[in-house]
Amino acid sequence: MKEQLEVRSKISCVEKDLEVSRKDLESLRIQLVDLRLKREEVELDIQNMRKQQNETKARYNSCVSTLSNARDLARKKDVKSLEELSFGEVNTCMSKWNTIQEFRCDYEKSILLSLDRHQLSSDGRIRNLDEEPINQQY
Repeated sequence: MKEQLEVRSKISCVEKDLEVSRKDLESLRIQLVDLRLKREEVELDIQNMRKQQNETKARYNSCVSTLSNARDLARKKDVKSLEELSFGEVNTCMSKWNTIQEFRCDYEKSILLSLDRHQLSSDGRIRNLDEEPINQQY
């Protein structure tokens, strides 16, 4: 009888420890799920950043290629081909301007920053003394 009481007492203690361990385990599982979700979000952000970086590199490489072609045509004094290249680039730019909202926004931001650096207003005229800088307006 005494041995049974001791065993039951030990069992009771072990069951309490087991319950505490189960609660800890459940808490850790919840944390694991949260961490996995955060990791997935971070991986998506990284993928998006890489995509943006690749797009930016592609645009840069395209611009460098166009400038190099223009420089070569200018050296050769091939005015007709230079005009064709120029018109083609203008048509491409206007097509993007008319169809892609993001292109317009990016272009406007870069132009506004340039105008602000030169202390001009958003419409390109010399900024009055009482006018706020462009970067504070937008």
